[in-house]
Amino acid sequence: MAGERVLITDDEAGVRRFLQRVLQRQGYDIVAVGDGASALAALEASQFDVCLTDLRLPDMSGIDVLERAKQLYPDTEVIILTGHGDLGTAIEALRLGAYDYLQKPIVDLEIIRISISRALERQRMARRNKQLLHDLAQANQELEARRRKQLQYINYVGEALSAALHAEDIAQVFVQATLEMVGCEGAGLLLLAPYYNSGHALILGGRNKLSAGARDALVDTLHNTLAEHLRPPRESFDMLDLSENEGGPTSQDSWEYFQTALLLAHDQPIGVAMLASTAEESPGEEALGLFHFLVTQTSIALENARLFARANELATRDGVTGLYNHRHFFELLDAEISRAERHDQELAVIMLDIDRQGGLKMVNNAYGHLVGDEFLQKIGEFLLQNVRRADVLARYGGDEFVVLAPQTLPLQAQVLAERICTRLANQEFIVAGHEMHVTASLGVAAFVAGQNEDGIGLVRAADRALYAAKESGGNRVCMAEADVPATL
Repeated sequence: MAGERVLITDDEAGVRRFLQRVLQRQGYDIVAVGDGASALAALEASQFDVCLTDLRLPDMSGIDVLERAKQLYPDTEVIILTGHGDLGTAIEALRLGAYDYLQKPIVDLEIIRISISRALERQRMARRNKQLLHDLAQANQELEARRRKQLQYINYVGEALSAALHAEDIAQVFVQATLEMVGCEGAGLLLLAPYYNSGHALILGGRNKLSAGARDALVDTLHNTLAEHLRPPRESFDMLDLSENEGGPTSQDSWEYFQTALLLAHDQPIGVAMLASTAEESPGEEALGLFHFLVTQTSIALENARLFARANELATRDGVTGLYNHRHFFELLDAEISRAERHDQELAVIMLDIDRQGGLKMVNNAYGHLVGDEFLQKIGEFLLQNVRRADVLARYGGDEFVVLAPQTLPLQAQVLAERICTRLANQEFIVAGHEMHVTASLGVAAFVAGQNEDGIGLVRAADRALYAAKESGGNRVCMAEADVPATL
């Protein structure tokens, strides 16, 4: 819809003109300012549908603009403009209510258009939801008591959906709420990747335990509702039957009535929802309205969960290798040490650094930094294939990596490190058409419960052992000395 008002706040005149020109072509009514004070004044004067603000303004933070915009107009969508160094703050802005963030410099005009279009779409969807709640509140006097109970349950479901940050939890809330609010005998949701962590998923529920025939009928209906090109193979999705723990008789094999609805994100199907009844007649206009309300709320919650997961992934992963980053590794290490202390368990940390003659600096100097990035990716892939499933692998920095090995005795950690060292020395890497052979020095430090060691001290001990391996010629493993305090 053309004519929506957009406020642009950026101290770079060139960026302001660029954004203003692009968005005016889309039919938006634009106000562009260069500092936070002007942005606050514009917000005080009138409402905007969308605010684009840089995080770093000459007189205040873009977070201040975000908070004031949300105070004045809770429905206003805020999009953060940020440089790479502001990524952590941008993620915090998402937690405070920002819709999205765009990294500068912005070179793809389509990214701007899509982000604003999606923000406005969510805004319109939220308004439609408010209208639906308003309409429900205007129920006639004869149904006032029942409607009050329904509204209380809607509020509970809304809070439950908002609090659920995992797709499986959101899907279960939807199925249970449909059974309770709509009064049907069966409900289900087929959720497509990437809106479910492990791929496609199908969650079913019934007022009573579902028989095999009743369950198959629900599955067939959900599967066949999707367009043929969207249907995942039946064997590819995880299935969860919430009725397995229900008491009472098994549901009938034959359903008489089905109602389905697509779950949408940005007008694209992300799944399909369904209610089923053993009665031939429709549950009624009121019940179907509640069903579609739940479908809309679930779609919004799933998209929010995906955005949150995306932001969390950016905050915890190394941008080159995709492995965990230095900061998140220490978070995981501290949690694992706490668990080991409680249960009197051991764990180990293995530090690995590529030896100088085949390291990152040599690759960068010889072939360039893009090849250096590919080199790091190959090393990361190799390490993932050679650590155990329970181990945590992270890029520590440069061409240095670190492994957290839970419930691992010192000897076991040494065997693991020796295996990695030997296999790496025998591995041939093809990077950008170049054949490479590398070796590494590894240091191992073991944690023993009751010695008051912390994560930093344990990593320092492994790092000292690594440098001992380097000083001994590299391509070897050294164990941290047990009698040297790790926190020195």
